[in-house]
Amino acid sequence: MMNRTPDDTLRAYERLLRRKEYEKAYRYLENLLKEFPDDEDLLENIIGLSLYSLNRLDLAKHWLSQIIKVRTFLPDYLELSHLEATQGNINKAKQYLTTCRELIRPFPRVKQKKRFEDSCDEIQRIIALRTSQETNTKQSTPRSTMPLPTAEKEIKNESPA
Repeated sequence: MMNRTPDDTLRAYERLLRRKEYEKAYRYLENLLKEFPDDEDLLENIIGLSLYSLNRLDLAKHWLSQIIKVRTFLPDYLELSHLEATQGNINKAKQYLTTCRELIRPFPRVKQKKRFEDSCDEIQRIIALRTSQETNTKQSTPRSTMPLPTAEKEIKNESPA
């Protein structure tokens, strides 16, 4: 990728995508985003590539968190809330879900508003399920095998070996 113009990089990305060389295509998009970090089209492409072609939720979450800095778009927050909830990050999921519900309030179209509300309700059910699973796991896990709280982990990691 030496001395390429952004157009050259974009064409190379598109060529790699057609060949289904998704890992390489991802790197080209990533390089373009270093130069154009607020480009919504590039961000949407890398999110789609991360989610659907690479099946890398961690990458998708990273880029979704970047795109919400550029725009306030309800589906972005829904996707972030859903990803966080399914990965057990309940507080983050709730935070994004709250933003979703705030964005829905002024929504003018009743049919679409209902669809978004239904999506929020589904995410709320995932959050409730995850919270219930966490509670059951904590209640049934003996103290000696429970994960250490963060502060205890840091103390143990800092102690000399």
